[in-house]
Amino acid sequence: MYKEKAKNIARYKSLSKAVSLLTEKRNTATLTDRGYLKRVWNEIAKSENSSDRKLNSYLSKDTIKRWELFFDSIVTTRQPKHLKVAYLCGPDPLNDLNVLTELGVLQENIWAIESDKKMYETAVDVLLAADFPFLKIIKSDFKSFIEYTPIKFDIIYLDFCDTIYSKRDGPKNLEAITAIAKFQSLASPGILITNFALVSKEQDEKGYKLLSKLTAGYLYPKSFLEFKETGRFGDGVEAEGIYDEDFFNIVEGDLAPYYSQFITRVIMDIFCLNVQIDRFMNHLKQRNLFFDKLLYKSKPRYLLRKKIESLFAFQPNGGGGDIFVDHGSWALPWSFAYYLGLILITEDDEEMAEHGPKFVNQLISYSKNGKDFFEKIAAFYYLKDEDSHLEIFYSDSLKKSQKIGGLLKNIFFAMYSYFINLKIC
Repeated sequence: MYKEKAKNIARYKSLSKAVSLLTEKRNTATLTDRGYLKRVWNEIAKSENSSDRKLNSYLSKDTIKRWELFFDSIVTTRQPKHLKVAYLCGPDPLNDLNVLTELGVLQENIWAIESDKKMYETAVDVLLAADFPFLKIIKSDFKSFIEYTPIKFDIIYLDFCDTIYSKRDGPKNLEAITAIAKFQSLASPGILITNFALVSKEQDEKGYKLLSKLTAGYLYPKSFLEFKETGRFGDGVEAEGIYDEDFFNIVEGDLAPYYSQFITRVIMDIFCLNVQIDRFMNHLKQRNLFFDKLLYKSKPRYLLRKKIESLFAFQPNGGGGDIFVDHGSWALPWSFAYYLGLILITEDDEEMAEHGPKFVNQLISYSKNGKDFFEKIAAFYYLKDEDSHLEIFYSDSLKKSQKIGGLLKNIFFAMYSYFINLKIC
């Protein structure tokens, strides 16, 4: 399995691409490159619109220069010998190790991880017989390793032998990825490479159907999806006139392309949303900088709970709370509500009743359990809105910041518009 031709090609392409992006192409591998701000400013300067010219006046050339120096201080430069890499090695660590060292990564900067006792012992024997005396091989599951090591890695390569959701006992794949985000173990810029199994109906019909439901439940509320035919992004499924049960059937009939999207979107959300929201909502001092009226048994906290409950006021005619009528703006709360059994697509689904909550539990970073995690994410989504009635929850400092908020918002959207037009993203 570890030496299949397709596996070898995928391994070399992914690792060589990662090393190239973090070394020779490092300055253009970030979301915005060094010259981005200057290009946007120059583009806006060409506008004949007085509002655009006024917008540019808020950003001086000196500030742009400082931003470029700041970019340099963060991104710096790297050669392959500087990169730190952690990977799951299995019983034969040489498969990945040979590629990494061929690409110029030092043995001393590579950590090989294996949790299974027999596989670990086999891997140690393989390394002792080979010419790799300086590699570090550690017996641990990846989540535990990330929790106790202070190292930030440039590349983390996780070639899992299981599906993204782990039903069996032992280390959970999603918990490992969540830990990487929680403990900020990936350098910036850094690259996470993952590979997950996909079962077929013939191999495991129940597992296939469960994976189809988890996939459909995550993608259905998203406001945009990737088209299988072109690889480009377009509107979500409801914009195409496809509704919940129909979409679930479509995914089950052609799981592979949707499962690929599911993996991408879950990992993106873990790093960009789940861990960040969970940390913020569970950190009292940080949260109070923005919302300091949510003390236990306070009136605003009671009102917030009632508002959250109103989101799920379902009406058979298609109306109801925001989570039903505006899926795209409430995508994560919708999906978690489905996994926790608060939204039913089909009646008496015992598989989802058992595994849906377990899936949510594998995404937790700070909350006590899946229900607590869901309630805090739903509350955050509600509080981040801009309606004036939300001021009852605001801290005094947040209310003061509203005075400049309109200006900042206009600057953001103008910059975003030019960002898209310049096709930088």
